[in-house]
Amino acid sequence: SYVSRVLAFVDDAGWLERRQHGRLAGVDWQPLLRLWARDAPLGARGELCHFHCPRTVADFLARLARSGFLHALTGDAAHGMLVGDPAVKTATLYVDDLPAAVAQFGLHPARSGAEVVLIRGADRGVFHRSREREGLRYVSPSLMAADLAEPKAFAAALHWMAAHAAQWRT
Repeated sequence: SYVSRVLAFVDDAGWLERRQHGRLAGVDWQPLLRLWARDAPLGARGELCHFHCPRTVADFLARLARSGFLHALTGDAAHGMLVGDPAVKTATLYVDDLPAAVAQFGLHPARSGAEVVLIRGADRGVFHRSREREGLRYVSPSLMAADLAEPKAFAAALHWMAAHAAQWRT
């Protein structure tokens, strides 16, 4: 019944494309993604913890890539990978085991200016449709976009997603 209610909401909003006899053909994903990002910001997807890394963010990411530790980068780090801008000031990532990540990477709690944000997701759904590249795992583009806090980055992510829909839509 939940799926029926969601479809009814999306249909009422005019975001569904239908074929003959009412069969679903597609969805206008951009307004749906905007609504999701607004109504369920990053902090609503799990427990967020902010940390300083002992060296640089680039060093942290290199160690993470070699570690085999279950993770999924999101937000600016994932967006940078998509658009080819590897300069990352903050690494935001979902992890299954927050205490193990802190211990393994020698992270220190941060009150401000955190370089690493760890999120213990409410469930393992964040790892579905994630992709690995050079040892780093990234969330799906739709989740990455929803996790971006900066409006300009969100708009740039939507632009990239529209231009590369065949690469990420299933």
